[in-house]
Amino acid sequence: MSKDRLRRVEGMTRDTGLQAPREAIDNMVYTGDPVLVKPSSGDPYIGNLKLIKVANKVESQVVSSSLGQDSTIVVEISKINLVVHPNDSTKMYWDGSVSESTESLSGQYVMAIKPEVDLNPPTGLSSYAFDRQFILDVGVQMEREPQGEDVNVMMKKCQHCPEKVPLQKMRDHVACHILCKDLEGANVCGFCGKSSCTNSLTKTRYVSKTNTTYYKTTSNCPYYLFHQRTPRDLSKRNNCTNHLLMCPAESCSVAVWKYNLPAHYTALHADRDVPQDLIISEQEKTRLVRS
Repeated sequence: MSKDRLRRVEGMTRDTGLQAPREAIDNMVYTGDPVLVKPSSGDPYIGNLKLIKVANKVESQVVSSSLGQDSTIVVEISKINLVVHPNDSTKMYWDGSVSESTESLSGQYVMAIKPEVDLNPPTGLSSYAFDRQFILDVGVQMEREPQGEDVNVMMKKCQHCPEKVPLQKMRDHVACHILCKDLEGANVCGFCGKSSCTNSLTKTRYVSKTNTTYYKTTSNCPYYLFHQRTPRDLSKRNNCTNHLLMCPAESCSVAVWKYNLPAHYTALHADRDVPQDLIISEQEKTRLVRS
């Protein structure tokens, strides 16, 4: 079991043990981490990342967003043993054991995941916990996709149009729907575009020196599993800044998607304006439409 991962998920750095912002580490996947595997044939499963090779060079880590789409990455995986939690039948936890056999496959068939940390599992040692229904739902979705050579990236049909979109790009695609007014309201999920998903933020730590508060995202959206990090700034590789944030209005404690702020303010803060720095720029709109 990856103790490094457990330390990182709990807010610790890989080597020094010093406190580190979650945002600085969430976009990396290390050997020993759990991943979701979609083999070229057979059922999806949760595996333990045993080996990572990038362009034939062994690496100890890789950017999580490159998994699921980069065929130059080769990984070796061992299936982990998940057990139904005796105190909560909706949860499954890793009992620490893995299959003796390993499978070598392209990184395009592997997706990074964000498991919960169970500090008090029946084994008595900190472990990973997974939502049972979540695994089943995602597995069904993945099984419906083409198998074998037809799979270059993990694709999923948009919930709002006929287009099939790489799962890593679904947030951008949904953002286009919002900008085009195809999706409206204060509760549109930025991951999938539905209004039935529950997305929330829980405060994890506050750094007074920089006046920065860090939050943990919790979501029941099936697409959240495939979403590694929500960039907050435009860059050469990022065309969308739609991310979950705490409403900046005084005395409001609601987690809102940035693109939903106008609808949220209209509904709950009609006497106030959305802060200027949270208004979608024309540059971002143009880049999204062209992407």
